[in-house]
Amino acid sequence: MAKSPKRKDYLKDYKQGESGKYEYSGKSYIYDGTLEERKKAYAAVIITAVLLTASVIGSGTIDAAGMVNTFYVIVPYIGEVCALFAIWWNLSKLLMEGEKVRGYIFENVNNKIPPACIIMVFFAVLGLAMSVVFQISAGFEGKMLKCILYLLLKALNAILAFLIKKYYNNLQWKVL
Repeated sequence: MAKSPKRKDYLKDYKQGESGKYEYSGKSYIYDGTLEERKKAYAAVIITAVLLTASVIGSGTIDAAGMVNTFYVIVPYIGEVCALFAIWWNLSKLLMEGEKVRGYIFENVNNKIPPACIIMVFFAVLGLAMSVVFQISAGFEGKMLKCILYLLLKALNAILAFLIKKYYNNLQWKVL
């Protein structure tokens, strides 16, 4: 039976060099394409993530019906914020590595960005649905335009999260 990897198992990939400093000698990944293609692919993911951040913040600042006192509209928003944090945290770990990404970081990030995007889509759709339920049951509370804008931003959150997942999954990597 194969031994499951432990949390700090990657430390065995660091070897002391001749200068006395530790150097990483484990598996590394590099983007499979030209520098120009990598810049375009990263730009697509980053720009979409920035737009998603603006959309999530925007939907949270709108004083739409149900956003003040109903937990079933607020809780999905909190889920969106947590998923957004996970997306940015893992994207930053990937981008901080530069051209060559150490294996343990790549495998960790690669296992977390797509699920965080799926969680974002889930909470955005849930927030949209719960807001519609509230508006059907309680009305627009005199804020019809704000409610429509809020619903549009929720739909945009789901679309942008799906696009981040799509763009990220289209990044092609090769092992060095």
